[in-house]
Amino acid sequence: MGMRLTEEEFAELSGQLQVDANGNVDLPNLMEAVKAITGKVDIKNLETVLGNMGIKLTDKELEDLNQNLPVSVDNKVALKTLKDEVKAFTGEKIDSSDLQNILKDMGIELTDMEHKHLLKTLPIDAHEKVFQNRLLKDVRYNKRGKVDVNNLDPVLEAMEVKLTEQELNLIKDLLNGYKKVDLKNLMDKVEAVTGEEVDINDLGTVLRNMGIELTDKELSQLVKNLPVDNGKVYQRRLLDGIKFLKGGKIDSSKVDAVLGNMGMDLTEKELKDITQNLQVDEGNVDVNKLDTLLENMGISIKEKEFMDLIERLPDADKGKIKLNTLMEELSTALGEQIDVSDVYDALKDMKVEVTDKEYFNLVKTLPLDGFSSKMIPDCYQVVLFNHF
Repeated sequence: MGMRLTEEEFAELSGQLQVDANGNVDLPNLMEAVKAITGKVDIKNLETVLGNMGIKLTDKELEDLNQNLPVSVDNKVALKTLKDEVKAFTGEKIDSSDLQNILKDMGIELTDMEHKHLLKTLPIDAHEKVFQNRLLKDVRYNKRGKVDVNNLDPVLEAMEVKLTEQELNLIKDLLNGYKKVDLKNLMDKVEAVTGEEVDINDLGTVLRNMGIELTDKELSQLVKNLPVDNGKVYQRRLLDGIKFLKGGKIDSSKVDAVLGNMGMDLTEKELKDITQNLQVDEGNVDVNKLDTLLENMGISIKEKEFMDLIERLPDADKGKIKLNTLMEELSTALGEQIDVSDVYDALKDMKVEVTDKEYFNLVKTLPLDGFSSKMIPDCYQVVLFNHF
């Protein structure tokens, strides 16, 4: 018949065919099975083909699926590949009457009212079923229900959040004292620790908007060392990678914004000290546009603070600084970083005694960076404030 199958295709075909008592198969059934395994679909007919398979996708879902299909030069995709990709894209179909139990297995508990709202928003088919991934998409978007603080792993997996052990411990510290929290509350804490997701293809633009400029070589080196997942990286991890990157420059007019993005909040005096001591090289920054830059970075600054900042900035013809120089000056101004778990020992070294309640309040009050560290001067200042 002029057809050649791979061993894998032949094995799949053999498993699908119905054989009679004499060991024969029906020829039309054989041809249909072969077509299903080896056939190709023109990408322009994708919606029609999926409809014939009983699968109806939204325009956005069709667009997303299209982007992930391995299409050949003639704009076609193997039918078997299409089926596999669609299954991975939509997930299994699940019974809508069992949604609460399914979500409970993921660590998410819904009230009866939340369950009713969920049923109203999900695209449930005529057979009372819904694609699993559509359920998960709704959960991620609407963030309904409560979660057990002591069992966060299944919830984070359902929300497609992959954390380091250090990040997870920091989130648990932020939720300390709670047994259950709203899913939205949990996800707010996650974003506070990790920052928003950044598309790896937009890194150059994102960093420039933060006031950080890298050469193509520096950007390539940075990307190689970032923990990228599905083409994205968390903002805090990006900024942590920046901290250890040799080279790179930042606009001196954006010092406050860059440090803020790195999770380092400076007092007015600390910012002045750093800005005064920074080494500046060639490059121009329009100081007259500084207020606009700060506003675009979401930084609110009082008029007096703004005027003081302007006075401390280098001349307009000295607009850029070395990033590693900035970090050295920052370390000098703020002191040594300590892990949140070592705060108690640091207080003992300073000969400061605190009660358990005072210690807990102190940990909540101190400024954290993205990796559960605090500056010793900050620790000492807050202790003095609380005691005197």
